[in-house]
Amino acid sequence: MAHILNRVCCLFLIFLSASLVSSCDGDDATTGRLPGVTEIEMLLVANSNTGAATFHSHNQNVVSNSRGIFMTYILSANDDFTAQHWQLIHSKDGGQSFEVLIDEIAGTNPPVLETDAFDNIYLARPEFSLVDAELFKLQSVNDYAMPSMSVTLPGGKFGKYAMAIDEVDQHIHYFSANGVLNSVDLQSTEVLNRAVINGGAVPPQYALINMGPSGNLHLAWTTQEFNDPFTPYWSVQHMMSSNGGEDWKTLSNDPLTLPVIGDNNGPTDLIANINAEDRSTWLASMLEKNGKLHFVIQIGGNESEGIVDKQRYVRYDLTSAQIDAQMYPEFKGEQISFRFSDGFFVTDSNQPTSPLYVVMNEASRLACLVSYDNGVNWEDYAVGPNMTSPFAVSGSREITSDGYIIGSVTDLNSTGGGEVYFFKIKAFQ
Repeated sequence: MAHILNRVCCLFLIFLSASLVSSCDGDDATTGRLPGVTEIEMLLVANSNTGAATFHSHNQNVVSNSRGIFMTYILSANDDFTAQHWQLIHSKDGGQSFEVLIDEIAGTNPPVLETDAFDNIYLARPEFSLVDAELFKLQSVNDYAMPSMSVTLPGGKFGKYAMAIDEVDQHIHYFSANGVLNSVDLQSTEVLNRAVINGGAVPPQYALINMGPSGNLHLAWTTQEFNDPFTPYWSVQHMMSSNGGEDWKTLSNDPLTLPVIGDNNGPTDLIANINAEDRSTWLASMLEKNGKLHFVIQIGGNESEGIVDKQRYVRYDLTSAQIDAQMYPEFKGEQISFRFSDGFFVTDSNQPTSPLYVVMNEASRLACLVSYDNGVNWEDYAVGPNMTSPFAVSGSREITSDGYIIGSVTDLNSTGGGEVYFFKIKAFQ
């Protein structure tokens, strides 16, 4: 990996709150606390000159294994996106301090991360000056020194991308929003390159991927109407494979032939579509759990016409292919309410009946809802301290082995940059 500047610099960081508080004493306008909810513990990692330092909730920039917590972010960026200073950092003490593993300058957004049962780290990113992306493997047995594997992902250059690992089939899948899916055999490093989406009147713009515990590989994407600046995000689409990407289908098991038309006029599942009132519809996160597929969608209103921002949560049953739970125009618990928010779902995928959480930005703070019945009902779970403008809430889709939800967020400032935070929340035991 080129341009590695520093591998041993330690970041001595200070918590915003000295320790995790399991419950709060009362509603406090300064801290944003709510009675009876957990406090989100936050750690300032860096100051960045870009507001996209933790870009974005559609992918995964934070993971954990038995060796610790790993996180990527952009420290600084140039206007042409050709010299982004990014870092991979590692914590061995539960997120109280971090050391820099990789410090590099490249044309990229924050690299996406995965880990495996052997505590290896997989890191992938595009190179905007080229046409491809790259996948790297950092081995635990080598203390995450120089990459032991480097694989070119053909045609993977795009600014929005996501990655998932299939440990049963021993593949990494990297999906970029130009419609290209690269699947890497982790044993042979052979790459299968597929064009899964072929345009449409409204092309894809954000790519999401999820490897379900049942073996289903899910792809979803937000389309963008480039010809209309007032409706930038048009629809949310989905398709899936039950055999590692060899064959594709809809939720109703209708077969799909690749490449598919990727907009709302094509054959894929239409999860959400813009209507006459809304300014945009954008998929923040997707996750399969215990026979259900969960989506949370940010919906932009039209302030000039008095139409407010909204949020939609929707759950599909994978057997019937029907919506069997949803919430709109707010996604809320008792007091926490999400509108036009970004964030991510998280759970313990090894425990089918474990709680399902969603962490998002709620106005000027982070907040977390929990469902104990896989999405039928949602309750307040946690809130963080007040912030200026939290954006690009990304995190691990898996609860850590010691029982924490972990993630990252950028708190935007008036100069176009922001403070980069790591956060964690004690999950229900």
